[in-house]
Amino acid sequence: MTKKQPVYSMTGYGKGLFQSKKRKIAAELKSVNNRFFEFQLKGSYILDPFEASIISLLKKTIKRGSVTLFVNVQEFEESATVPYLNLPLIRAYESLFEKAQRTLKRNDPIPFSFLLGLPDVIRTYSSAEKDKTLADDILEAVQGAVDELNVMRQKEGSALVQDLAARIILTEKYLANIQEKIPARMDAYKQRLEKKVADVIKEGADETTRMRLLSEFAIMADKMDVSEEITRFKSHTQQFSDALQGMTEPGKRLGFLLQEMNREINTLSAKAQDPDIISSCVAVKEELEKMREQVQNLE
Repeated sequence: MTKKQPVYSMTGYGKGLFQSKKRKIAAELKSVNNRFFEFQLKGSYILDPFEASIISLLKKTIKRGSVTLFVNVQEFEESATVPYLNLPLIRAYESLFEKAQRTLKRNDPIPFSFLLGLPDVIRTYSSAEKDKTLADDILEAVQGAVDELNVMRQKEGSALVQDLAARIILTEKYLANIQEKIPARMDAYKQRLEKKVADVIKEGADETTRMRLLSEFAIMADKMDVSEEITRFKSHTQQFSDALQGMTEPGKRLGFLLQEMNREINTLSAKAQDPDIISSCVAVKEELEKMREQVQNLE
């Protein structure tokens, strides 16, 4: 027997912590629903070189969603702070000033002290940035946050699956109720038409008129036939239940099936021409809308 795979919500929160004699690293991870994978890293610029490794770690278990990670690095040991010139930026500033001089037809000298005072021209780095263990320590803290996040995502995903399973059963009951009313609706229409035919015959109508009315009944019966819509709807509900039980990332497929179910029930409602059936169709559409909102949170 195939083991049932967990289903994850896209909404979650997790914290991770790494601590040693050298440093303490705290990671906080938040995720919300999104059609794709989007990532935002917040914290010190010291994290920039490790962003690709962090994304690779996250994508091992997070397939979709908008993910925000905040990392705080606290060094316990003093690290030397070394200033350095951001030469590419200085050249860019010089080029910009020269362009402004040409445009404004000015020839004022550019004081070097002024250049050095511009934003980010003089930057610093600490010896911690060159510490080869820093990357491993950051990833360990992030992994802890991922693990906690996934526990929450799986718990919420399980609750969503149970809710969706209950709602799909409810829609099937509504559909069964609709299906039971179809023969009575057709019989009522047939009786009305037969009475109309009888009245026409009493009034002395010829055979041509009688045949025209019977042909009208055949045409209307075909237009009112909803057997195909019911069959397709049942097929979609079965596929929906199968996806809930057997897929690890059912969100997109469930969303597609809900669209198809909504299309079928709209067609059925339009053909019904019966207040009770239309009322049941409305109830089905209300459940489908609730399911659509829940499915948007599934990975």
